[in-house]
Amino acid sequence: MDPTRLRRIRNYQNTEFFPALFLRPASILITIVIGDWAWVTPNRVTLFATLLKFAAAGMFLVDDRCWLVGGAITLLLGAVFDHVDGTLARYRKTPSNLGFFYDTVSDAVTWFTTLAALGWTAYQRTDCVHLIVVAGAGAYALMVNGYTRSVVETATERAKAKAAAAAAPDLFREEGAPPPERTQAEWLAWVGRCVGQIWKFQEMDLFFWVTVFVVIDRLPELLWLVAITQVAALAIRFFLRSFEMARFDLP
Repeated sequence: MDPTRLRRIRNYQNTEFFPALFLRPASILITIVIGDWAWVTPNRVTLFATLLKFAAAGMFLVDDRCWLVGGAITLLLGAVFDHVDGTLARYRKTPSNLGFFYDTVSDAVTWFTTLAALGWTAYQRTDCVHLIVVAGAGAYALMVNGYTRSVVETATERAKAKAAAAAAPDLFREEGAPPPERTQAEWLAWVGRCVGQIWKFQEMDLFFWVTVFVVIDRLPELLWLVAITQVAALAIRFFLRSFEMARFDLP
């Protein structure tokens, strides 16, 4: 393995629990293999990830343990390839607004179909119609959380780009973050910090929780967990990000 090529593939870091410990490493391994396949484009990878997630939602509609576990595995694969598209785009230095838009919309739509399918299956089992409402609340909160994050990130990137362009207009260009160089002790500490993020129930961590609760066959509890954590996160982020966005209006 060419060390320079590996550094280019590892040019993005994540400290969220599940992405850092599973999704990112898996996406790096896949990109090592497919990174130079010209016919594999980031947008095609996004499409593949989207189709996997839709397939998982379809499998969740079948109230059979084998189908449900198979759906959880398929959803995990979709999550992995959802990381591969960005890794591939940064590796090739071909990020695009279309790719960002496509990926963001795909996440919103596929989370809705996933939770709707799980909500329907839970309702069929228990005859508790409120579980469909709970599933919808979780999906809606996830979508709005993702939207507010995108708005803040876009404003932040614009502010950074403006400052960088003003400081060095001839040199500024997006290169991505350099990969970390850590000692063994530092890596262990980093893993500990990532595990410590598990309580936040961030969007990409939900792939882990969906898998766990589907495997142990606790669909109503899963729907309540997603709804409560995401509505709470939405309320907190609304206030925090309101102040954060206000900073960009200051002279």
